[in-house]
Amino acid sequence: MLSIKVTRNLRSLNITGNSKFQLVSVTGLNPPVADIAYSQLATSDGGVFNMARGQARNIVLTIQPMGGVEAKRLELYEFLAPKSAITLEIKTDNRHVTIDGYVESMEIDYNANPQLVQVSIICPNPYFKDKTKITVSIPGEVTNPSESAQGAEFTLTLTGSGTAITISNLATDETLTINGTFASGQVIKIDTRTGQKMVKRNGNNIMSLVDLSSEWITLQPDYNEITISGVSCTAICEFYPLYMGV
Repeated sequence: MLSIKVTRNLRSLNITGNSKFQLVSVTGLNPPVADIAYSQLATSDGGVFNMARGQARNIVLTIQPMGGVEAKRLELYEFLAPKSAITLEIKTDNRHVTIDGYVESMEIDYNANPQLVQVSIICPNPYFKDKTKITVSIPGEVTNPSESAQGAEFTLTLTGSGTAITISNLATDETLTINGTFASGQVIKIDTRTGQKMVKRNGNNIMSLVDLSSEWITLQPDYNEITISGVSCTAICEFYPLYMGV
């Protein structure tokens, strides 16, 4: 079973499971293509690996309006107009995920019978996000069911004072240190997700207090060991599992 719903500006439209539309085909739900960067060796065969990164995802929906074709096509315009920022919610037998994207194009063959609407959607972040958030008490072990490394949100409620806070992931050897004077009752929020990196104290931006030698903590698939030092606190780690495909 595959169901797809599109949301734009807090309004949603089911592409499947109704009498308005038939989803003829969908592509781009498989794992993203990787860019592999490497350097050629001057005096030996082959090369040396430098890095790998996943490309943006291109999802293409081919939709058939059912009955009252023009009215149904205009309804699609409302939700899937080019340049629109949208969220796709996709549900299968084993996964319930979302992905954010931008409508690149909408192609229609008006003379075809049946008439088909082909919509191309570009998703800069290629990973599908699980609908269910995982919350884990830290310090301690964090098991990440994701298929990719990812950032997370850390919330520390201080129960003591200190002059620096250090949070580490022993599994990745990453350490982030926040310098400053901290007091009991303060709430420190650390967001290490791509494109959303932030450190706040009681809602105020304190990015300037992050030590220059710090690394943004990532959660690897499966095992992670999070430690906190410098202050006493209660803390949680929150994240949505990320998947390569559905």
